[in-house]
Amino acid sequence: MVINNYQNNLIFDLGMHTGEDTEFYLLKGFKVIAIEANPIMVELANVKFKFDIENDNLKIINVGISSLAGMMNFYVNTQHTEWSTFDATVGASRGDYSKLEVRTCTLSEIVSEYGIPYYIKIDIESMDYPAVESLSPNQLPPFISVENGHQYIIEKLYDAGYKKFKFINQMHNTEIILPDCQYEGRNISFKFKRGSSGPFGRDLTGTWLTKEEVVSLSNDYWSLGIDREKAGWYDLHATYLDF
Repeated sequence: MVINNYQNNLIFDLGMHTGEDTEFYLLKGFKVIAIEANPIMVELANVKFKFDIENDNLKIINVGISSLAGMMNFYVNTQHTEWSTFDATVGASRGDYSKLEVRTCTLSEIVSEYGIPYYIKIDIESMDYPAVESLSPNQLPPFISVENGHQYIIEKLYDAGYKKFKFINQMHNTEIILPDCQYEGRNISFKFKRGSSGPFGRDLTGTWLTKEEVVSLSNDYWSLGIDREKAGWYDLHATYLDF
Protein backbone atom coordinates (compact mmCIF):
# COMPACT_ATOMS: atom_id res chain seq x y z
CA MET A 1 0.00 0.00 0.00
CA VAL A 2 1.22 3.51 -0.83
CA ILE A 3 1.97 5.70 2.17
CA ASN A 4 3.43 9.11 1.36
CA ASN A 5 4.41 11.95 3.66
CA TYR A 6 1.38 14.10 2.88
CA GLN A 7 0.11 17.29 4.55
CA ASN A 8 -3.08 16.40 6.38
CA ASN A 9 -4.51 19.95 6.22
CA LEU A 10 -3.80 20.74 2.53
CA ILE A 11 -6.04 20.39 -0.55
CA PHE A 12 -5.32 21.15 -4.21
CA ASP A 13 -8.28 22.46 -6.21
CA LEU A 14 -7.40 21.96 -9.88
CA GLY A 15 -9.99 23.84 -11.90
CA MET A 16 -11.02 26.40 -9.28
CA HIS A 17 -13.45 28.15 -11.69
CA THR A 18 -15.77 30.32 -9.52
CA GLY A 19 -14.36 28.88 -6.30
CA GLU A 20 -17.37 26.86 -5.13
CA ASP A 21 -15.15 23.94 -4.12
CA THR A 22 -12.38 26.12 -2.73
CA GLU A 23 -14.95 27.82 -0.49
CA PHE A 24 -16.09 24.44 0.86
CA TYR A 25 -12.55 23.27 1.61
CA LEU A 26 -11.70 26.53 3.39
CA LEU A 27 -14.82 26.35 5.55
CA LYS A 28 -13.85 22.78 6.46
CA GLY A 29 -10.57 24.17 7.83
CA PHE A 30 -8.17 23.12 5.09
CA LYS A 31 -5.50 25.24 3.46
CA VAL A 32 -5.98 25.32 -0.32
CA ILE A 33 -3.78 25.64 -3.39
CA ALA A 34 -6.22 26.62 -6.16
CA ILE A 35 -5.19 26.25 -9.80
CA GLU A 36 -7.07 28.15 -12.52
CA ALA A 37 -6.07 28.81 -16.13
CA ASN A 38 -8.66 31.52 -16.81
CA PRO A 39 -7.25 34.89 -15.65
CA ILE A 40 -10.75 36.38 -15.41
CA MET A 41 -11.76 33.75 -12.84
CA VAL A 42 -8.54 34.37 -10.95
CA GLU A 43 -9.20 38.11 -10.71
CA LEU A 44 -12.70 37.50 -9.36
CA ALA A 45 -11.44 34.92 -6.86
CA ASN A 46 -8.71 37.26 -5.61
CA VAL A 47 -11.47 39.63 -4.53
CA LYS A 48 -13.87 36.96 -3.24
CA PHE A 49 -11.22 35.22 -1.12
CA LYS A 50 -9.17 38.27 -0.12
CA PHE A 51 -9.36 37.42 3.60
CA ASP A 52 -8.19 33.82 3.15
CA ILE A 53 -5.38 34.85 0.81
CA GLU A 54 -4.11 37.47 3.26
CA ASN A 55 -4.24 34.93 6.10
CA ASP A 56 -2.26 32.34 4.14
CA ASN A 57 -5.12 29.86 3.98
CA LEU A 58 -5.36 30.10 0.20
CA LYS A 59 -2.96 30.53 -2.70
CA ILE A 60 -4.42 30.99 -6.19
CA ILE A 61 -2.13 30.21 -9.12
CA ASN A 62 -3.04 31.41 -12.61
CA VAL A 63 -1.62 28.51 -14.58
CA GLY A 64 -2.85 25.66 -16.73
CA ILE A 65 -1.96 22.05 -16.01
CA SER A 66 -0.45 20.20 -18.95
CA SER A 67 2.08 17.49 -19.77
CA LEU A 68 4.76 20.15 -20.30
CA ALA A 69 5.68 23.54 -18.89
CA GLY A 70 5.38 26.41 -21.36
CA MET A 71 2.70 28.50 -23.05
CA MET A 72 -0.48 27.16 -24.67
CA ASN A 73 -3.58 28.56 -26.35
CA PHE A 74 -6.53 28.57 -23.93
CA TYR A 75 -10.08 28.77 -25.29
CA VAL A 76 -12.37 30.78 -23.00
CA ASN A 77 -16.04 29.96 -23.57
CA THR A 78 -17.89 33.27 -23.33
CA GLN A 79 -21.24 31.72 -22.34
CA HIS A 80 -20.23 28.73 -20.21
CA THR A 81 -16.89 29.52 -18.56
CA GLU A 82 -16.77 26.01 -17.07
CA TRP A 83 -16.28 24.70 -20.63
CA SER A 84 -13.10 26.72 -21.19
CA THR A 85 -10.24 24.43 -22.21
CA PHE A 86 -6.83 24.00 -23.82
CA ASP A 87 -8.36 21.45 -26.20
CA ALA A 88 -8.86 23.32 -29.51
CA THR A 89 -11.31 20.72 -30.83
CA VAL A 90 -13.60 21.24 -27.85
CA GLY A 91 -12.84 24.87 -27.15
CA ALA A 92 -13.70 26.09 -30.64
CA SER A 93 -16.85 24.00 -31.05
CA ARG A 94 -19.09 25.01 -28.13
CA GLY A 95 -20.24 28.46 -29.15
CA ASP A 96 -18.53 31.84 -28.84
CA TYR A 97 -15.03 31.88 -27.41
CA SER A 98 -11.93 34.01 -27.05
CA LYS A 99 -8.38 32.69 -27.29
CA LEU A 100 -5.42 33.68 -25.17
CA GLU A 101 -2.00 32.31 -24.25
CA VAL A 102 -1.68 30.88 -20.75
CA ARG A 103 1.37 29.60 -18.90
CA THR A 104 1.33 25.86 -18.18
CA CYS A 105 3.15 23.49 -15.86
CA THR A 106 2.78 19.90 -14.72
CA LEU A 107 0.92 18.80 -11.61
CA SER A 108 4.14 17.15 -10.50
CA GLU A 109 5.81 20.58 -10.43
CA ILE A 110 3.04 21.98 -8.23
CA VAL A 111 3.39 19.07 -5.79
CA SER A 112 7.17 19.47 -5.73
CA GLU A 113 6.81 23.14 -4.78
CA TYR A 114 3.96 22.97 -2.25
CA GLY A 115 4.09 19.41 -0.93
CA ILE A 116 1.78 16.41 -1.14
CA PRO A 117 -1.79 17.36 -0.23
CA TYR A 118 -4.38 15.23 1.54
CA TYR A 119 -6.72 15.47 -1.45
CA ILE A 120 -6.52 16.63 -5.06
CA LYS A 121 -9.66 17.56 -6.99
CA ILE A 122 -9.08 17.51 -10.76
CA ASP A 123 -11.64 19.09 -13.09
CA ILE A 124 -9.68 20.75 -15.87
CA GLU A 125 -11.49 20.03 -19.16
CA SER A 126 -9.43 17.55 -21.22
CA MET A 127 -6.25 17.91 -19.15
CA ASP A 128 -7.23 15.47 -16.40
CA TYR A 129 -5.15 12.57 -17.71
CA PRO A 130 -1.93 14.61 -18.20
CA ALA A 131 -2.35 15.83 -14.62
CA VAL A 132 -2.61 12.30 -13.20
CA GLU A 133 0.09 10.98 -15.51
CA SER A 134 2.67 13.50 -14.31
CA LEU A 135 2.51 12.40 -10.67
CA SER A 136 5.35 10.18 -9.49
CA PRO A 137 4.70 7.34 -7.00
CA ASN A 138 6.09 9.43 -4.12
CA GLN A 139 3.71 12.35 -4.87
CA LEU A 140 0.35 10.64 -4.52
CA PRO A 141 -2.23 12.11 -2.12
CA PRO A 142 -4.38 9.72 -0.03
CA PHE A 143 -7.51 10.91 -1.88
CA ILE A 144 -7.94 12.08 -5.46
CA SER A 145 -10.91 12.78 -7.72
CA VAL A 146 -11.06 13.19 -11.49
CA GLU A 147 -13.93 14.43 -13.63
CA ASN A 148 -15.66 11.79 -15.80
CA GLY A 149 -13.55 8.77 -14.87
CA HIS A 150 -13.03 6.96 -18.15
CA GLN A 151 -11.42 3.51 -17.99
CA TYR A 152 -7.97 4.79 -18.97
CA ILE A 153 -8.03 7.13 -15.96
CA ILE A 154 -9.09 4.28 -13.67
CA GLU A 155 -6.30 2.07 -15.01
CA LYS A 156 -3.73 4.82 -14.54
CA LEU A 157 -4.79 5.46 -10.94
CA TYR A 158 -4.83 1.74 -10.16
CA ASP A 159 -1.33 1.25 -11.59
CA ALA A 160 -0.17 4.22 -9.48
CA GLY A 161 -1.37 2.52 -6.29
CA TYR A 162 -5.03 3.48 -5.78
CA LYS A 163 -7.09 0.38 -5.06
CA LYS A 164 -10.53 1.66 -3.95
CA PHE A 165 -12.90 3.76 -6.05
CA LYS A 166 -16.27 5.53 -6.13
CA PHE A 167 -18.15 6.79 -9.20
CA ILE A 168 -20.30 9.68 -7.94
CA ASN A 169 -23.15 11.32 -9.84
CA GLN A 170 -22.55 15.06 -9.51
CA MET A 171 -26.09 15.91 -10.59
CA HIS A 172 -27.34 15.13 -7.07
CA ASN A 173 -24.81 17.24 -5.15
CA THR A 174 -27.31 20.06 -4.67
CA GLU A 175 -29.47 17.62 -2.68
CA ILE A 176 -26.73 16.62 -0.24
CA ILE A 177 -27.18 17.37 3.46
CA LEU A 178 -23.93 16.86 5.34
CA PRO A 179 -24.25 14.71 8.48
CA ASP A 180 -23.73 16.14 11.96
CA CYS A 181 -20.56 14.07 12.32
CA GLN A 182 -18.16 14.47 9.38
CA TYR A 183 -14.84 12.71 8.90
CA GLU A 184 -13.03 15.31 6.79
CA GLY A 185 -12.20 18.61 8.52
CA ARG A 186 -14.66 20.61 10.59
CA ASN A 187 -18.33 19.72 10.97
CA ILE A 188 -20.17 22.36 8.93
CA SER A 189 -23.46 22.99 7.18
CA PHE A 190 -23.02 23.67 3.47
CA LYS A 191 -25.28 23.95 0.44
CA PHE A 192 -23.52 22.61 -2.64
CA LYS A 193 -24.12 24.49 -5.87
CA ARG A 194 -24.78 22.90 -9.26
CA GLY A 195 -21.45 22.01 -10.82
CA SER A 196 -19.58 21.74 -7.52
CA SER A 197 -17.60 18.60 -6.71
CA GLY A 198 -19.30 17.96 -3.37
CA PRO A 199 -17.91 15.94 -0.44
CA PHE A 200 -14.71 13.93 -0.69
CA GLY A 201 -12.76 11.23 1.07
CA ARG A 202 -14.49 9.38 3.90
CA ASP A 203 -17.53 11.67 3.71
CA LEU A 204 -18.61 10.26 0.34
CA THR A 205 -21.73 8.11 0.31
CA GLY A 206 -21.79 4.54 -0.95
CA THR A 207 -19.38 1.62 -0.84
CA TRP A 208 -15.81 1.76 -2.06
CA LEU A 209 -15.44 -0.39 -5.18
CA THR A 210 -12.71 -2.50 -6.74
CA LYS A 211 -11.11 -1.49 -10.03
CA GLU A 212 -13.18 -4.07 -11.90
CA GLU A 213 -16.42 -2.86 -10.34
CA VAL A 214 -15.83 0.81 -11.10
CA VAL A 215 -14.63 0.08 -14.66
CA SER A 216 -17.91 -1.73 -15.27
CA LEU A 217 -19.93 1.24 -13.98
CA SER A 218 -17.92 3.74 -16.00
CA ASN A 219 -18.10 1.74 -19.22
CA ASP A 220 -21.84 1.19 -18.82
CA TYR A 221 -22.36 4.92 -18.41
CA TRP A 222 -20.21 6.04 -21.33
CA SER A 223 -21.45 3.33 -23.71
CA LEU A 224 -25.04 4.61 -23.53
CA GLY A 225 -24.44 7.98 -25.17
CA ILE A 226 -27.01 9.51 -22.84
CA ASP A 227 -28.02 13.10 -22.21
CA ARG A 228 -25.86 14.23 -19.28
CA GLU A 229 -28.32 16.97 -18.38
CA LYS A 230 -30.90 14.26 -17.67
CA ALA A 231 -28.76 11.36 -16.45
CA GLY A 232 -26.07 13.33 -14.67
CA TRP A 233 -22.31 13.61 -14.91
CA TYR A 234 -19.76 11.79 -12.79
CA ASP A 235 -16.58 12.22 -10.78
CA LEU A 236 -14.23 9.33 -10.09
CA HIS A 237 -12.85 9.23 -6.54
CA ALA A 238 -9.95 7.02 -5.48
CA THR A 239 -7.93 6.25 -2.35
CA TYR A 240 -5.01 4.08 -1.36
CA LEU A 241 -5.85 4.21 2.37
CA ASP A 242 -7.05 1.11 4.19
CA PHE A 243 -10.01 2.01 6.43
